[in-house]
Amino acid sequence: MCSVMQDINELPPELLSLIFWHRRGQCSQRDFDWLTVTWVCRRWRRVALAYPALWRTIYDGMGRSDKSWIPTFLDRALGAPLVVAIVFSKDAQYTVQALAPHAHMLRVFRLHTTRRAVLLSSYNLIKTTFPFLEELALACHPHQDDPDSDVPPPASYDLPRQNAPRLVDLDLCGLHFPWDSTVYSLLRSFRLSCPATRIPIHRLLLILQACPSLESLSMMERPWTSMR
Repeated sequence: MCSVMQDINELPPELLSLIFWHRRGQCSQRDFDWLTVTWVCRRWRRVALAYPALWRTIYDGMGRSDKSWIPTFLDRALGAPLVVAIVFSKDAQYTVQALAPHAHMLRVFRLHTTRRAVLLSSYNLIKTTFPFLEELALACHPHQDDPDSDVPPPASYDLPRQNAPRLVDLDLCGLHFPWDSTVYSLLRSFRLSCPATRIPIHRLLLILQACPSLESLSMMERPWTSMR
């Protein structure tokens, strides 16, 4: 056993980091079991803390009340492009606020919420330039008893293409950017469900023309109208 540990300890940090990354990949986004690699010894912990990719994935979902780990992960991610999913979190606004200083590092951002105020907070992030953002999913499923029902929808917010030059996957449910927004160009995947207002058919055609590399298109509940 001592010989095995000695052999492992002789591994260079770069290889040890990849082993940790493989272990993390075996766990689901909700699972923190991979953190045990930081408890083995001081060297392993030092190597893990110095590998930003280990900490770049943030999943804040239902049933997870303790969020103290989120700022820690964001700080340890350093300059690694972030993968963030906020899925019907009870206190999603906390996560959105914690994410704000790091928003420019987002590579994937998924938000599913039942509260309009949370959606509005996420729109405030969109004022940022996203040089790494490739996938954006925003979904709002408000309840009738939503305490934020009087919050106006952020229809005036936009994400110009120049602010997200790498964006190729866009998923919108219950909301949309302005139909003439440049965000709808150069997409490879576009999903639109139950938009706040239906898309005019001529705008849909213009969007399709602006996405010559489009591979996947999904539109639910007849989200287009004829010109009148």
